Amino acid sequence: GTWLQGDNRDSAFDEPLYQMPSPELTVGLEQRRELGWQWLGQVRAVSGQDRTADTFSAETERETSGFATADAEVGYRFGPSGGFRGHELTLSVTNLFDRDYREHVNAMIEDRIDPANGAQDIKAPGRSVGLFWNATF
Repeated sequence: GTWLQGDNRDSAFDEPLYQMPSPELTVGLEQRRELGWQWLGQVRAVSGQDRTADTFSAETERETSGFATADAEVGYRFGPSGGFRGHELTLSVTNLFDRDYREHVNAMIEDRIDPANGAQDIKAPGRSVGLFWNATF
């Protein structure tokens, strides 16, 4: 987990530091083996962030809501073959439940604010699926 908090002590600002990430915690279980099946399951919980640097950011830094995401992996680790000392194949799913969220450190600069509709959130990626092959030679 991480927890950071900082304050801008410059008398022109006297406010929280700009783009300080929300406190977060990742908890999971995994099984790794020299050969055979392996798996990982984890949950990442991030609290909301209401400490914003309004003056420094010209009021573009906005509060963010908390969120939680879940990730899962399953894979198989093979022994030596095909000229490799070892290799593994892993199927990974991040943001398993396709949560809609925004990381606090995604800046809301002027170019990203739509004059007609106000601020436009830059959302984090939705569910992602990946297939990975890793080899040692």
